[in-house]
Amino acid sequence: MISDYNSTKRLGNPDTPAAGDSKQLRETMHNTTNVAISEFDSLMEQRAYKEFIDHFSDTVVSAEDLLSPDRLAKAIIEVLQEQQTYHLKQAEHYSNIIKAIQ
Repeated sequence: MISDYNSTKRLGNPDTPAAGDSKQLRETMHNTTNVAISEFDSLMEQRAYKEFIDHFSDTVVSAEDLLSPDRLAKAIIEVLQEQQTYHLKQAEHYSNIIKAIQ
């Protein structure tokens, strides 16, 4: 860590780079690719999460007067199981294509 260098302790500034650090700092200072992608992915996930919550909330509200809590919970589980079955069939379909190609 930079603050472990004696030269930075003498300067009283733990953020001051020590001798020999300038090349590494120069090479990494402007490399924001991973940070930008990570922040973008995080922002997209936050937006998707908010959108999911909004839509799911609308669904629950529309059913709250019509379904008991047990039926609502059962419906949520049924939807998740249907999605799981669908994706398993899709995975099997693509596995069969790969087998046919090989």
